[in-house]
Amino acid sequence: MFLCARFNIKRDKLLRDPTARAASLAQHFRFGRRQRFRHFTLMLGLVSLWWAAAALILAVLAWQRTARRFKEQRQLDVKVERREVERQAADKIADGLLRYLEVDAAVAAASPALRHVKLLSLGSYLASLHVKGTVSWERLLVTAADRHGLSAVLPLAMFLPGRFKADSCAYGLLSSFPSLAASRLASTTLSTLDIAAFNQTVHLFVAEQRRLKAVAAAADSIPPAPDGMPSAAELVAVAELAATPPLEILCRGENEPAEGCILAGATSPLLLTRERVLQLAGIPAAQAGDDTLPRVPDPRPISPLLPELYFGNHGLHMTHSLAGAATCRLMASVANRLAANALPSLHAAAPGLLPDSFSRPPPQQSPQQPQPPQQQQRQQQPFSVCLEEGGPLLTSVEDLAVALVDSGHTVQLRLASNLTSFGIGLCVRSGGGGTDGGDSWQQVPLAYPLRCSGLYAVDEATGSPLDPTTIMSHASLVMRVRGPALSFDLEWCLNVSYFTGWLPFTDSCGAREWASGPDFQTLHPLLPGSSSSSGSSSSIPAPGGPCAVVESQAELRRLLRLSTASSCVLNSVAQGSRLLFGGYANLGVCLDSVAALQQAMLGRCTLFPLMLGGEAKAALLLGFRQAASGAAWQYSAEAKELQAALLALPCDAQQEPCTAADAARRALACLPETTVFAAVAECRQTLQAALDTAQQLVSAPI
Repeated sequence: MFLCARFNIKRDKLLRDPTARAASLAQHFRFGRRQRFRHFTLMLGLVSLWWAAAALILAVLAWQRTARRFKEQRQLDVKVERREVERQAADKIADGLLRYLEVDAAVAAASPALRHVKLLSLGSYLASLHVKGTVSWERLLVTAADRHGLSAVLPLAMFLPGRFKADSCAYGLLSSFPSLAASRLASTTLSTLDIAAFNQTVHLFVAEQRRLKAVAAAADSIPPAPDGMPSAAELVAVAELAATPPLEILCRGENEPAEGCILAGATSPLLLTRERVLQLAGIPAAQAGDDTLPRVPDPRPISPLLPELYFGNHGLHMTHSLAGAATCRLMASVANRLAANALPSLHAAAPGLLPDSFSRPPPQQSPQQPQPPQQQQRQQQPFSVCLEEGGPLLTSVEDLAVALVDSGHTVQLRLASNLTSFGIGLCVRSGGGGTDGGDSWQQVPLAYPLRCSGLYAVDEATGSPLDPTTIMSHASLVMRVRGPALSFDLEWCLNVSYFTGWLPFTDSCGAREWASGPDFQTLHPLLPGSSSSSGSSSSIPAPGGPCAVVESQAELRRLLRLSTASSCVLNSVAQGSRLLFGGYANLGVCLDSVAALQQAMLGRCTLFPLMLGGEAKAALLLGFRQAASGAAWQYSAEAKELQAALLALPCDAQQEPCTAADAARRALACLPETTVFAAVAECRQTLQAALDTAQQLVSAPI
């Protein structure tokens, strides 16, 4: 009440006294200005504080980013240098699979073929690397695989030493493969059972996918075309043939390279004089007599983190001169074209063996519509060659070989095997060591160990079980022709060029004598003889003996007829089943294809491992049975022999005790007597122990 009364009195006074009212208003204005100033000062302080906090946060973030960048730069600041290492250090790093690549210096020094070649083991190279910083070897491998291809990087992934794998896992490069825990490739020895399981799953998957695509393409195609035009199914079949081309490759002579087929413009009959062959091969007359061996192509650096290591074999020369290599390529195409002459009669004798897209008569086509190469081939006369103008026409490989012998040429066939690196070569550059003061190059020999699944052996000294292991081999039927008009080298096998047939026997990586040179090859018998291989209970020629070379006309004709029959049936089954790589790996590998020829000629096989088995072998046996069902095909007798040979050949995916002794003998027969790989001696010991154990198990009383 007192406050209210006082307020009323003050209000009445202000209302009655104008001077008091003005003074009160002035006082109120001064108070409001001070209040607003205080508010403004407070807001300014708050804004300044906010900007200071924001600046502090940004400074902290910038500092963190800079620190992170510096940290990443320190991590990326990797330097890998090569340093000289002692022998003990190189031996220490050669753990795991690297020990299979150790070079026997004594053998290399004693070989005349390696007199001018410097060899360096991959383990010694890796031991010389000094790493500063942290290296992600997995990223290195993935980057190199993206640049050079997985097959080129696979040796590095397999043989990476343990101390590098500890830095970062290298298994991820291979972890996406189906059917097989392929990361094991980077840590342990691959086995024959692993290969069989991987091949079967991959090829069955690819074949099923191609069948599904063919059905879908036919269902989504345009309505039926008028009479005389190819149907949708025929168009799909032609497309499938282009996707799986083994028969087409055989008909045109080679898997078409970038520069085109060498026989693309050739007419039949083809004159095989020296001048005409060089003309077809594109060799100028000035280079015809030049026997200089060209150097191998320039190497490709793998990665800055692998200093001085290159893909290739720089410093080596090619196995043939330019004219010689071109002649080999042309004659391989000629041999394949001659073998393809047997396909039309095979279709007549065994309907259904060849795919419909190949064997069905081609429909009428308009002049504007080009015909597929295979249909053009079928409308022509059989491809033929002659050795002289007006000479007899030759329409088969065996006729050509016999005619070459009659014209003064030497024709030899031999079954040869050698340790393989699957076309991958590595070399190391060393500065200042060349003969001209430039860089010198050291070659890095590569090989792949293979564990023999099912073979059992025990160390007699310790009683502990051994792991019988061999080294992977390549085998082929090699034709060597030398004469006044033609000189060339060919090889026949089921190969990675998507078909079964003839290839030029020229190493694109150069003359790698330590791998495929004559001193390091193994010649396998093809004819019956009196001598027997060690440990064998039956009469079989020893590897490299006099029965390893076929020269007589009768035996040449028989062996070449077997190869033609095998080419026709293998390519037909591969294409009919839409297999990947022309059936390579699913219908066997190079070893399986020539093993059938050896079994048919000799009645015994000395090759290992044989991977053909199961469903793929049954399909191939059915194909040979269809081809041998009647006498209408000129090679029906050979098809029957090959069918019997396939039935007699084993599959080495997993050995049983009753087959282990034979497998061990064949594995021993494939190991070369002389090799630069020191681990071959260990492989030979474990295989011999497995052979002894298998013989004891079979002969022991029950």
